[in-house]
Amino acid sequence: ILGGSVYGPLQRSVVVVSGQSFTGAARFRTTATPSQVYDAGFTLGTTAPVAAGDVLSGEAWIRRVAPASGEVYATFNFEKSSAPYDKSHTATWLTDSNEWTRFRFAFASADSYPAGGAQVTIHLGYPMQTLEIGGLRLTNHARTRPLTDFPNDLTYSGRGQDAPWRASAAARIASHRQATLSLTVTDGAGRPLPGVPVEIRQRRHAFGFGTAADATRTLGPSGSAADRSRYQWHLTNWFNRIVLENDLKWPEWERKSPEGARRATNALLWFRDRGLPVRGHNLIWPGTGATYFLPADVPALLGRPDALRTRIEGHFRDILGRTRGLCADWDVVNEPLHETELEAVLGRSALVDWFQLARSLAPGVPLYLNEYENLESSTPRGTEMLRDLLRDLQARGAPVDGVGLQGHFGSFLTPPEEVYRRISLLASPDDRSTPAAPAVQVTEFDVDVADEGVQADYTRDFLTAAFSHPRVNAVLVWGFWAGQHWRPRAAMLRPNWELKPNGVTWSNLVFREWWTHTNAVTDARGRLALRAFRGDHQVLVAVDGAVATREVRLDGDVDATVPVPVEAPRLAVEPWGAGVRLSWPKSLIPYRVEASPGLQPAAWHPVAIPPVPVDDRWILGWEPSDHELYLRLVW
Repeated sequence: ILGGSVYGPLQRSVVVVSGQSFTGAARFRTTATPSQVYDAGFTLGTTAPVAAGDVLSGEAWIRRVAPASGEVYATFNFEKSSAPYDKSHTATWLTDSNEWTRFRFAFASADSYPAGGAQVTIHLGYPMQTLEIGGLRLTNHARTRPLTDFPNDLTYSGRGQDAPWRASAAARIASHRQATLSLTVTDGAGRPLPGVPVEIRQRRHAFGFGTAADATRTLGPSGSAADRSRYQWHLTNWFNRIVLENDLKWPEWERKSPEGARRATNALLWFRDRGLPVRGHNLIWPGTGATYFLPADVPALLGRPDALRTRIEGHFRDILGRTRGLCADWDVVNEPLHETELEAVLGRSALVDWFQLARSLAPGVPLYLNEYENLESSTPRGTEMLRDLLRDLQARGAPVDGVGLQGHFGSFLTPPEEVYRRISLLASPDDRSTPAAPAVQVTEFDVDVADEGVQADYTRDFLTAAFSHPRVNAVLVWGFWAGQHWRPRAAMLRPNWELKPNGVTWSNLVFREWWTHTNAVTDARGRLALRAFRGDHQVLVAVDGAVATREVRLDGDVDATVPVPVEAPRLAVEPWGAGVRLSWPKSLIPYRVEASPGLQPAAWHPVAIPPVPVDDRWILGWEPSDHELYLRLVW
């Protein structure tokens, strides 16, 4: 730690350490905040060769010096020592303690390197901070021990059950994700029915809990029939929103034309028939860095701007015309902050043109811009850049209805309170009085870490932070089953369909903690009121063998009536000693018996004898009388 090379706006000094396994440490102080985390740090070259697949383990100790409160950060990388700096391992360490904190790590080398061909690089280009690093150790075990023998210390701020952010998040969820459901239960004549048991079952969330899906895995021919059946079951039972992972991207849409478009459209129809709205992803991915961004012929048009514009417009008209009515919203442009080759040729106005064209071709369909390196980054700079882009597009007249935040997490897990702050940076009004992002969706969430306990906890806490934000309307995971996932370790189900801890977390939150299934009893006026999670609910009422159900959509407070097909109650009369015994159903609490000596005119008055509950009926004994008397049951 005392050798190597320091670079960027960073000062290093040596400090003496006592009471630890190391006697010296390096103190690093950032003298300015660079534009990127990797623009300040230090490197240490390897002194021995490393073979591909070698298992390496190590540890480092860190403590905060400044600021006086809050956290300090360091990102460890083991990488090739020359471009393109391919990385075998990356981990961000953070601590808010001024005591020494140990971080252990282990990984397998991604490639073979001669001595000096690989290096440890620690990025320190975070907001102004001073920290000390000591006891850095890295050991190559070659292939003598498995990777699972070694720990990887990964955590995040706010993980504890008593973390202060949890109470405010719970309050926001109760306020924004629940509404009051008021019910009146009546008989066939419209009279209230008191004391009646009512069951409320939620059928679907209003909030979007979705997943990426693959068309060939859903409909075939990919995979076995058994896996396809399970895949379809989870799609239709675990999620209420879908995004096709690749099938609507421009190259896939035109692949083996018209087969690609037909496959994608068939998948859209399959989901529509099952009541699952689909996000359209995406109309254009404006870069040339990968073959899956654009069709093969498009990069050749960069030197012919007019032809390029015509090609893009033709694609918009084709796909939006053939999928009309089948997509709930669209990512018009994907990752424009990172993929800029088309913008470099056509100008920023091209992004505005794409949104305006999409609006004209798909009126009424919400239009989104999708980006990464915002929620998942260790600093908010990516979020700020995204906000500035959205503001610029709005000022130029682009009809941007919302922003998609991808959310692929790995070595750095953004604290949930910071996740909420960054969403607010985009979605809360500022000095312009309107938000940069009127609506927000988390579009590609996953947590790719080895520790399944950390993975489950972060899934819980990220979902909680997002669900608590009033501007977020959906969270979609980028796949759920390891057999169909771009990062199998991040999936919620193993290849054999065994549920992982993060899958248990998802199920418990979505279908238990944030789900309404309860029983209640109507009061003396036949009414009840409760707070329920927004969405579709079924109300079930059973009275004396008659059953009534009603479907209720809870987008805000709702007052609904549930009529039960039961007749008005009648007095039952049977001999009782020298007199008679009157009875009526016990559930009818506010009903009472009245008497009148005649009917023309009637002079009804309450009977003074109190009824007695026996089993499921009210019983009233009536002694014989020398006078004619009329009795009635009234509410």
